[in-house]
Amino acid sequence: MVQLTNRFQSTKCGEDDNVRTHYERLADLREQLAAMGKAITDRVYAGTLMGSLPPSYESVLSAISLSS
Repeated sequence: MVQLTNRFQSTKCGEDDNVRTHYERLADLREQLAAMGKAITDRVYAGTLMGSLPPSYESVLSAISLSS
């Protein structure tokens, strides 16, 4: 469970990676952790999703943060 949690928290999307594929990978890791009994709250999940994006998404993330 520790390794899976570390992978979930440290997975990053590269500049040339497909964001949808990256987010699907994180969703799968979240589901695996839930199956092991470690629930990831929506707030933590959202923070992980936002923090895993490359620097080129900074302006998009700022806009999302300001609107919420």
